Amino acid sequence: MQSTSNKRPPSNVILMQALRFDPRDLAANREGNLSQRQITRLQPPRIQGLAFWVMIGHVAVIFAVLGMIAIISQQGGLLLVAVIAAGMTGMPMMMVRDQKFMRPDLGKDVQKGVVKSVCGMTTRHTDPDKKRNYYITVDETTFEVTSKMYGGFFQEGNYCVYYLPRSRTIVSAERLSD
Repeated sequence: MQSTSNKRPPSNVILMQALRFDPRDLAANREGNLSQRQITRLQPPRIQGLAFWVMIGHVAVIFAVLGMIAIISQQGGLLLVAVIAAGMTGMPMMMVRDQKFMRPDLGKDVQKGVVKSVCGMTTRHTDPDKKRNYYITVDETTFEVTSKMYGGFFQEGNYCVYYLPRSRTIVSAERLSD
């Protein structure tokens, strides 16, 4: 027969599913670090292979079309327009290739691997002006969460929340005994 001390409260199981962490991740977070599994999961994705070459192809086509128009019309100034247009098209595509540009705070947090924690009474609330914004406040620290995460926290429950400091992304949480 199992002892009750080894059983996790059901809310912790819900939190583990909503936040996608396991006991090893939680142990690393308690020590102030991201686990290797969390680093892999939170790493901003990169667009690979074929998609990259398709983007480069678009830039080349734009440059070629504008360049041909400039050569045929013998307007040297249009070559400058072609270079600028290709550059303006290419830069956003290169930035999208490495999505660290899209969420720079998360990228820096994952690179550093430091996890902070805040423990205390939890308050759940929504934004009255917007229909789908959910928030968790723990000891005067507020986090924006998904509806699934929101459902894992009890109102006025005692929790310890582990998060990335710059992006304020919750990586794990545990309910403390009341």
